Amino acid sequence: MRILGVDDDPIQRKLLRVTLSSAGHQLVEAQDGVEALEVLRSGGFDAVITDILMPRMDGYRLCFEIRRDAEQFDVPILVYTSSYTSASDERLALKAGADLFLRKPVGPEALAEALENLVHRLRRQAPVVSSGGELETLKQYSEALVRKLEEKNVQLEAAHEGLVRANDELKQSEQQVRLLLDSTAEGIYGLDLEGRITFCNASALVLFGCREANELIGKNAHDSIHHSLADGSAAPRETCEIDRALHEGRAHSSADDVFWRADGVSIPVEYRSYPVRKDGRLLGAVVSFSDISERKRIEDALRRSESRFTIAFHANPVATSISEAETSRLLVVNEQFLRTLAYTREELIGQTATSLGIWPDEEARLRISDDVFRDGAVHDRTTQLRTKSGDLRDVVGSIVRVDLGNMKCFLSTFVDVTERQRAEKDMRRAEERFRR
Repeated sequence: MRILGVDDDPIQRKLLRVTLSSAGHQLVEAQDGVEALEVLRSGGFDAVITDILMPRMDGYRLCFEIRRDAEQFDVPILVYTSSYTSASDERLALKAGADLFLRKPVGPEALAEALENLVHRLRRQAPVVSSGGELETLKQYSEALVRKLEEKNVQLEAAHEGLVRANDELKQSEQQVRLLLDSTAEGIYGLDLEGRITFCNASALVLFGCREANELIGKNAHDSIHHSLADGSAAPRETCEIDRALHEGRAHSSADDVFWRADGVSIPVEYRSYPVRKDGRLLGAVVSFSDISERKRIEDALRRSESRFTIAFHANPVATSISEAETSRLLVVNEQFLRTLAYTREELIGQTATSLGIWPDEEARLRISDDVFRDGAVHDRTTQLRTKSGDLRDVVGSIVRVDLGNMKCFLSTFVDVTERQRAEKDMRRAEERFRR
């Protein structure tokens, strides 16, 4: 069969075309009642399926006009609607000339069956509509139209109010997000897929030395703030961790880099670049960064302090060593330690005093070790240590537990008092002989 489908919604027309095509029928489409009347005059249609709510001419009026047409008055009309669905809407459609009224949605098989049954019914022989009846139908049509317009107006007002509320909520949400962004000490800015800055927070403006966001937004981030290395040489894009987040779609970071302010001054930064996705599609990246000038200053001070400590450690006239608390492995020893026990540095580092046999009295070593673990330190303990050649040396030493980063260690110092004790013994013997 050749069917005329009338609906202003292209999606509904497509669904109707698929449904009728699968049933072996041909569908000719029209967007409203005016276009439908023009198409009908070409003839050869077995039925009309029409919506009601359409621009220019709705489905009610289309039914009237078809039934008034001497050539097309007997074409079966099926009203198929989702907007006019009440019982009064159905009665009016039938009075206006429709042969069947269906409410959307209807299953494909049910729709095709209803259409085929309608076409095979006896067609009208002449339009039998009295003038009084037509006026009454037109009156009901006008009332239905006004009622539907009022309903649509109420729906539009409700939709408008909902839209206003949604816009207000969106503005409030945006304000809260902006407040959060501007409250953080970290600089934050966004990038599109071309590497252009799309937004920035207040901290980013301050760190980049800008007054207004429009000084940054729309500009290429690499060319504006990441164009050079700390020494002033050009920073290649292919090694830029920020651009890699855009191209690879995964997070990248740098703990020590530089950005460039608007006045041409570089600032040391630590940054993290995260890809931004929506529905699985990469949209750009967001970059958060911190000015690490103070951290760099502290690190430089620590390096200088460590350098001075290293010099003092190795120049110390007192034998000094640092060992790992858990394993007792020697990590570093000074020159006096090597001279006192007659070892080379290579022979000591990574070894333990026990494995080297430096402690002749194991019980004394265990007592001192227990005291250090319990009290954190021991001071001025007298004991003996064995040199590489096997000589025993009398020493007075101290051990303090210290933390080097995440490693717990022992800082040990001792003074060789062997010669002093021998001299004291010789002096006591001489005094005894003198008294005799």
